[in-house]
Amino acid sequence: MSHSPFRQGNAVSEEFFQSIFSQAGDGIFLIDDQGAMIEMNPRGCEILGYSREELLGQPVMKFHPADELDHIQEKLASLATEKRVTTESAFIRKDGTRVPVEITGKMLSNHQIIGLLRDISERKQAGQALIDSERKFRSLVEQSPDGIFMVDEAGSVVEWNHGQENISGLKRDDVMGKPIWDIHWKLLPEELRSDVLLENLKQNFKEVLDSGRGPGLNLPYEATFQLSDGIYRNVEIMMYTYKTNVGQRIGGIVRDITERKQAERRLEYLAMHDMLTDLPNRQLFQDRLNLALDRARRESHGFLAVMLLDLDNFKEVNDRYGHAYGDQLLKIAARRLQTCLRKSDTAARMGGDEFTLIIEGLADLDGCKLIAQKVLKTLSQPMEIEGKSIRVTASVGISLLMPESDNAATLLRKADIAMYHAKRFRNCYQFHHFLTQSSLSDSVCNNQL
Repeated sequence: MSHSPFRQGNAVSEEFFQSIFSQAGDGIFLIDDQGAMIEMNPRGCEILGYSREELLGQPVMKFHPADELDHIQEKLASLATEKRVTTESAFIRKDGTRVPVEITGKMLSNHQIIGLLRDISERKQAGQALIDSERKFRSLVEQSPDGIFMVDEAGSVVEWNHGQENISGLKRDDVMGKPIWDIHWKLLPEELRSDVLLENLKQNFKEVLDSGRGPGLNLPYEATFQLSDGIYRNVEIMMYTYKTNVGQRIGGIVRDITERKQAERRLEYLAMHDMLTDLPNRQLFQDRLNLALDRARRESHGFLAVMLLDLDNFKEVNDRYGHAYGDQLLKIAARRLQTCLRKSDTAARMGGDEFTLIIEGLADLDGCKLIAQKVLKTLSQPMEIEGKSIRVTASVGISLLMPESDNAATLLRKADIAMYHAKRFRNCYQFHHFLTQSSLSDSVCNNQL
């Protein structure tokens, strides 16, 4: 039996995420920085006709037809500069058949790519059907779960199917014959609505109707609807134009992607956070430290400190009571660390019982000492876990930014050296700044509470 790479954290949130991931109507996948597949949900496996085990570890380019490879390579390269890329392509299924797909990709800070995969066979058929014969494919339009609307040459709504009623909350009888710009404006979040925006929408739609061209045509874009009951809904819209004997018409397909967006945000969150403690993980910590270094050098006021801490007797607790008990202890320690910091500071879990803190904008060394003392005092308070009371302490190593020479790696290395020294005495903190190569092995940690 295969296992998901996502570790268990909060049971409720993980169950919710796994439910969305497993039941999503679109394929959801994750590709590593070498282009190999490292996750694919059941819908994605169904689209490609492969099992998850057959897909994982395989280069994604293996599944594209030869005539699509250059196009896909170009789109992958554009992810380095664009926030999100959407394109249409094709995959070769396991049975050798070709399936048209729409792919939306986003590059994470660790250079992995999170992607959404959609089988657009039905959408292409539906779009062509609308162009070729509205009457012939009327039943298809009505039965489609996607919203389908149509606007005549004057900009009035002449089609609003059942799916569109469900997504927008607006009944067909209430929108038929109304200007599409008025309907679109009413569906926008209330905070965005203005007379200026309404006029801009009107002009944009009229330009499309006059010329048959315009931005946002023939490729999907995302938007947010606010229904009359105040509920927000994420949607994806694709509009196209087609010519009649009296001018241009606009057709559109709308899909509710609220659940997909929730799954995407959750997957992105999981990639950057520790699943046990919900703190930033090593990757997110590194990103925040680099940003903090840039701010410290640019603003030139106050100073930056990195604290690396290790729980002194965690291994003994784990060995005596078991890993489940140790996990509870780590969760409590993580929550306590957050109470010691300001909103601008960062606490992260590096792995095991090792945590890191980024402290920005310190006025003087005394302020840094006070935070270190608060951390030691807070962590050393007894913890009640499953009826047992236990006390753990911590050893803290502190490095201070030296603007002319330090980078993220040297700050962490210096904090690690200072923590190693502090751990010889336990329940204390030590500044690397006060250690020297000649005295490191003999100096005494005298910063205990």
